[in-house]
Amino acid sequence: MNIEIKCRKPKPIKFYGIANIYERYTNRYYKWRTLLPKNGDRIKITLFPDNRGIKNAYIGMEGVVENMNTIEGNFSLNCGTSILICHGDFDYIKLT
Repeated sequence: MNIEIKCRKPKPIKFYGIANIYERYTNRYYKWRTLLPKNGDRIKITLFPDNRGIKNAYIGMEGVVENMNTIEGNFSLNCGTSILICHGDFDYIKLT
């Protein structure tokens, strides 16, 4: 059974003076970094943000993760005949 993983990059906080808010942000940030796929993982994209009100055409694309940048959350998805550059919020299923 494959589980859908939701990767949502946390929004940066505006006021760093309050310790509780900063602690919650860092917890969300580190949780987001652990949810990102690793290099060599085979994944299937299940959700991308809509582009201009139209359903995204890249939903359902499968491939191998390459060039993962864990700081920014950017990576390239190599599908064999094409490469998709992924960044931002997305959902995926890790395939075996």
